Amino acid sequence: MFPFERPSNYSEMLNKIGLFTSIEAILLTILVGYSVPNVNAALGYFQIPVKIYEVNIPILYVVPGIAIAVVMRITRAHNLLSDVFRIRARFDLFRILIPLALAVGSHIKLDDLEKERKLAMARTFYPYASFNEPAISKELVLSSIDSWTWYWVLLELVFLLGLTSVTLIWFRAFESATYTLAGLSVGILIFQTAFSVCGRKAKDQISEIVSVPERVTKIQADFAAISRNNEP
Repeated sequence: MFPFERPSNYSEMLNKIGLFTSIEAILLTILVGYSVPNVNAALGYFQIPVKIYEVNIPILYVVPGIAIAVVMRITRAHNLLSDVFRIRARFDLFRILIPLALAVGSHIKLDDLEKERKLAMARTFYPYASFNEPAISKELVLSSIDSWTWYWVLLELVFLLGLTSVTLIWFRAFESATYTLAGLSVGILIFQTAFSVCGRKAKDQISEIVSVPERVTKIQADFAAISRNNEP
């Protein structure tokens, strides 16, 4: 898959995130190397070049970046960061479940949605907006997934910029740290904007989901069942 193509399944989504994280990690490793003499000496010890887009880079500048990206890909770092900062949890609640409940006229309590968020998503949203054979427009679903892919790419970049900034400050490379902190600030601003873009995509999906009366009836019943399960 070409890096800027839209992913068509979950595996392609993860691979795209991993590819961009690899590039980010390599570039930031190079920045640290050239900003800190001791690190530069260590990374430049083996002058074995690796050719990346017609540019020869010493192999030890590439290995740490690749290693970081592999670890982040295996652990799905964007999911871990999302859990820590409750990014996906807040999105599911306030951009999907609450608007969906209001759209179908359900009076389910916020506490019930918070307790049963994953179950509610599995029963009321994912059956209609999943990767595989969605009940709504596949174009709309894939467009939403593409937005989320770039969102997670940006999240991992913000994390790496923060980690690089701390490293540069630790080694007293304050000038380079200024650049990474500036990049971090811009990244966070764009990150907040991207959250809104994903929210608009979710709104469009909800509108299409509730356009069919049979779906509305089914979703109402699912929300009612979740409320009953949480009755004292």
